[in-house]
Parts: sequence; structure tokens; C-alpha cells
Amino acid sequence: MNGAPPCPLDSVEFVYNIDDVSEPLVCHLDYEPECFGHGDHPDYPSTMCLVAAYIKDTDILGLLSPDKIEAIELLALDEQERFDGDGGYDEE
Repeated sequence: MNGAPPCPLDSVEFVYNIDDVSEPLVCHLDYEPECFGHGDHPDYPSTMCLVAAYIKDTDILGLLSPDKIEAIELLALDEQERFDGDGGYDEE
């Protein structure tokens, strides 16, 4: 999308529109689904970790503030969980 490289097979792509920027931010994130009640392993909620953020073919991850990265991760996680809950793609 928009010149960004293809999303790796083991990652999730999320498109984020930035105010006053004509090109969307194409984000690649690592997704870890929640894990509860598996005996020896501690419980943890699902998480997203932003690994790349492209405007066209340029990765601008290093230019994003920690607050913006966290906001993107939370929005992507919310979208992933809504999609999983609707009978869409589910990694488990």
C-alpha cells in the first residue's frame, strides 16, 4: 500500500491516518494473542508492538514519539480484537 513494503507474514498491517498528512502511515506490528489459564505460564493480555511505520517507502518509526507509538499500538490492538470477535481472522 502506498509504496510501503509488503507486511511480513507473521505481522499485522494497520493503516493509520495522520492529521494534516496526505499519505497514510502504513504500520507493521507484531501481535501476541492473550494467554490465560495455561498452567505453568503466567497469564497475559494480548499485545501489539509497532516494528515499522511507513510513509510511502520510508520507515519513520524512529521519528514517532513514545505516546504516538503507544496510541498506534492500542488502536491496532482494538481493531484486531474487534475483527477476531466478528468471526474474522484469528491466529489461534
